[in-house]
Amino acid sequence: MSRLGTVGLCALVLAIFAGVSKADDANDARAHAALSAAIARQPIEVATANVAQRLAKIMATLDEETSFDFTELPVTDAVKYLRDKHSIEIQIDTKMLEAESIGVDTPVTRQLQGVTLRSGLRLMLDPLELTYLVKDEVLLITTAKAASIERTVRIYPVGDLIAPESTDKPGQSLTPLVDIIRGTVDPKSWQHPGGADIEPFALGHALVIRQTWAGHEEIELLLTGLRRAHSVETQRAHNMAIADRLEPPRQDQTEQRIPSE
Repeated sequence: MSRLGTVGLCALVLAIFAGVSKADDANDARAHAALSAAIARQPIEVATANVAQRLAKIMATLDEETSFDFTELPVTDAVKYLRDKHSIEIQIDTKMLEAESIGVDTPVTRQLQGVTLRSGLRLMLDPLELTYLVKDEVLLITTAKAASIERTVRIYPVGDLIAPESTDKPGQSLTPLVDIIRGTVDPKSWQHPGGADIEPFALGHALVIRQTWAGHEEIELLLTGLRRAHSVETQRAHNMAIADRLEPPRQDQTEQRIPSE
């Protein structure tokens, strides 16, 4: 191969490499932007940074896949199995179980595979009238009655779900979203003074919500669904805009007649 050919080949390889690198950089930038947007939409725990980090680990673990096969296994042993399997601290609220006459040796029979730990715990505990929540940095197994009165506060960034605020009425754009949450997530819970509550934080495009653990999970699912619906509508509008630009101009069907002299 001639020197010129060698130089040309090297230049071509470098050009291709540069193009791939740029494409990779662009993909990385888009992935980073998507990740940043996802993180920005996550609920914010009202806690110190260290506590919030430990809570985030528990929340992430709840979304891990799990499997188990329990046959007449005492609750304490089932909890120990899941604690060791997922490497998080799981405790039993023995005081509340005793108050409801539920023994920690109550047998559990459930076989599950390929579900999240979140769903697995519900399916395992519901027949025993038990549930779980995250409290004091542990996953706590407690009674459904106790969980129904235990409330925590979270902050939900919702700027991507609201229309731009009017300058003369700050917070007005948050009202429709507040109404949707109140009307969808355990509507009766918002009616009792001192119970569940929701306050708009207009300055940060966020909602400060006090709810039960189960209520917070429903709110997260609702907001996730609303974001998907918004994404679908945005994509539809984008596709329509592209189609309009690509559509050839319509020709006037009216015949142009040249007047005779």
